[in-house]
Amino acid sequence: MFTENIPTQNFFNSQYWKEVRKRTGNKIVDVNDNLWIQCTKIPYLNYFGGYIPRADISEINFEELKEVSKRENIFFVKIDPKNSNQDSKANFRASNFKLRTSLPVQYQHTTVINLEQSYEEFLASLKSKHRYNLKVAEKNGVSVEISDSNEALDTFLDLYKKTTLRQGYTGRSAEYLKTVFETLKEFNKDLVYIATAKFEGRAVSSWMLVLYEDTIIYPYGGSSDENRNVMATYKLVSEIFNWGKSKGKKYFDMFGIDAKNPEDGYSRFKLGFGGEYVTFADTKDIVFNKFIYFFYKIWEKFAR
Repeated sequence: MFTENIPTQNFFNSQYWKEVRKRTGNKIVDVNDNLWIQCTKIPYLNYFGGYIPRADISEINFEELKEVSKRENIFFVKIDPKNSNQDSKANFRASNFKLRTSLPVQYQHTTVINLEQSYEEFLASLKSKHRYNLKVAEKNGVSVEISDSNEALDTFLDLYKKTTLRQGYTGRSAEYLKTVFETLKEFNKDLVYIATAKFEGRAVSSWMLVLYEDTIIYPYGGSSDENRNVMATYKLVSEIFNWGKSKGKKYFDMFGIDAKNPEDGYSRFKLGFGGEYVTFADTKDIVFNKFIYFFYKIWEKFAR
């Protein structure tokens, strides 16, 4: 399905996401009309770390990037490419800057479901256990609602918080997620939705969906610890598949898997839906001030 450039997650390099990051407290620096840097101030120093999400490496003018970074006290810029590894390596080498392979901000690996196939083909591509669990959800009468209402958002926020508490990770704050939802809805009502699976009238699983260009992206989700045996999330995915087709979308990006541990529950669940496995190019740090960068990496190690 994919060749040189991977047609997914373009959203994170868009003007919409730029506005979200601005409203959630990041300094934003424009390099040109098509490229921007998300900046985070380094504690105790008048320097910023920069980040460019899902950039097309072939379109970056690295000299221009250096000039802007120097002016804005940005001592390094981290880039998560949207390209494949083969496509990006040559362009990175041509930049002639000091590059360091780094940890990605966005997931480097994902799986993408083809929405142009028929529903029957989609079902056939599921792993047998996933097909069985989908039948369990349907037998239990699980229903799915997809809405852009504030009530749907409140349900999502509640399930998201319960999930982070149950699984012991920080996650995003309710204020952050609400800002994402409201900012995107303000720009375009067809950009963001909440998909919620219900059992006997109670919400048991809820995902935020972003619609951009020809792709649906699932960046955030939550679920209840109750009624897990009804397999509601399997029904949720199947209904998003049909809904996405009705919206004329081509891809459903499940947004991130752990390639080092594909058998963990999170990754195994996503891989079981038969999507295409996608790998983005390695993340690179472009270093403009080696001295500050050296001490930043020491601080980052302890902070992490």
